[in-house]
Amino acid sequence: HCISNGIDYLTVNGTTAESATTSFDEKKQLLMVALEVNNGRVPVMFGIGGNHTQEILDKMASIHFKGVDAILS
Repeated sequence: HCISNGIDYLTVNGTTAESATTSFDEKKQLLMVALEVNNGRVPVMFGIGGNHTQEILDKMASIHFKGVDAILS
């Protein structure tokens, strides 16, 4: 619905919505589903952030970013 109505990009795990209430595994699953449904139609931005820089870097190393156009950190 959003894509067919002209959005410019998708944000998965924005800073004030699902990001604060989902586990890291859930965040990765949300990204996979969004990429599958989007199927390359619009750019995708993935939000990953936190208060511990090294922990975030470690988590980022476990994500396959194919299809992700930007990172919100």
